[in-house]
Amino acid sequence: MAFRLYGHMRQWSLQNQCVLARHFSKQNHLFNKLGKQFQTLHKPFRTKLDCSLYNRRWTTTNTSSQQPTVRTQALLYATYGSFALGGFLLIAILLRELKKKRLQWRGIFEMKVPGMKRLGMYKYKDVTLPEFVVNELENIEKFETTADDIWVVSFPRSGTTWLQEIIYLIQTNVNTQRAQSKFLDTRFPYLEFMTPGIKEIEKMPSPRLLKSHLPYSLLPRSVQDNKPKIIYIARNPKDVVVSYYYFVRLLYPVTRYDGEFKDFFNLFLHDKVMYAPWWRHVEEFWDRRHDDNILFLTYEDLKKDTDGTIDKVAKFLGKTLTREQKDIIINHCSFENMKKNPATNHFWFETYGVADPKKGDFMRKGCVGDWANHFTEEMNQQINQMVGYKFRNSDISFAYRGTHFESDNSETIEQIAK
Repeated sequence: MAFRLYGHMRQWSLQNQCVLARHFSKQNHLFNKLGKQFQTLHKPFRTKLDCSLYNRRWTTTNTSSQQPTVRTQALLYATYGSFALGGFLLIAILLRELKKKRLQWRGIFEMKVPGMKRLGMYKYKDVTLPEFVVNELENIEKFETTADDIWVVSFPRSGTTWLQEIIYLIQTNVNTQRAQSKFLDTRFPYLEFMTPGIKEIEKMPSPRLLKSHLPYSLLPRSVQDNKPKIIYIARNPKDVVVSYYYFVRLLYPVTRYDGEFKDFFNLFLHDKVMYAPWWRHVEEFWDRRHDDNILFLTYEDLKKDTDGTIDKVAKFLGKTLTREQKDIIINHCSFENMKKNPATNHFWFETYGVADPKKGDFMRKGCVGDWANHFTEEMNQQINQMVGYKFRNSDISFAYRGTHFESDNSETIEQIAK
């Protein structure tokens, strides 16, 4: 039996014997124990057969074995590292699939949005939501609002920031100094966003000023029970899609969106942008506009009659403003001043690497009618058809032109806007 084993051992190549011996050499600190076990296991065969060649290979001098040992050790480490990396990747894939299945059980399905390379998008109750909202859905549903809370709700890029600042000044007796001392996101936090987070918002003293882009159907359950004051602002869909396109481009570090306007227009039309569909978002609040705790406004009315709209908001909040106070609010909340104001222009987007300054500004034009600079006649028809069909049983209407209408080609405006 021993001679048979010896015969098999002689078939090993000299190179394999050398690698095996060096693999278990005394210089390899991590494998000393294993090397000793190997010597013990083969000692009877070496004693009986006087395997001199094996002995010579095992007792190779330090000089001759130093470099191959290092190379072999590096190879082993690389192998172990590959296995470890593969294991981590496998675990990551399994966890991702597990998360996907868990979300599907809750009725949340991942979406593939062309051009949106980084920001995860999901469909929940026929609403398109970004991943950061999906992660907070349970906390949002359980959030306890009170009758004293004041909400500003809108579809993105509908004049939200402008309305927030107006409401803040009305609520603080037109304290512009206080308004300029803190970021608007701190004074008027975004409920479903990651910062400051729902737990921090829950600690805020009453009355709380809250912002959300969620449709009425996805607001916290306590909204229906406690009926906080909600001021909703809508904007015509043509200007919304243009403003939204530039906003998504601005957030390139987060979205990695590199599509052209025509591509984004199609995403908007097919409800594949955040918080879509736009028409349902607007419709849910329009249908509740007569509720005592809901005030429905439009961006176009706020732009055309800022003074009268401020009066309407103040009355809804139970406040009375003097002529002087209204003038201060109008001046402080003008587009030009808010764009220069660090507390409202979201310059921190650039500071924290959320926005790419080369792609534009958070506050771009603030006008009614810029869509005519971007739309083709076909695009205009598609939006008109969508609005006409979706609101066929509603008396809502939208203004697409105003005193701040802008275009590079007035003739094109007249043709498209008819």
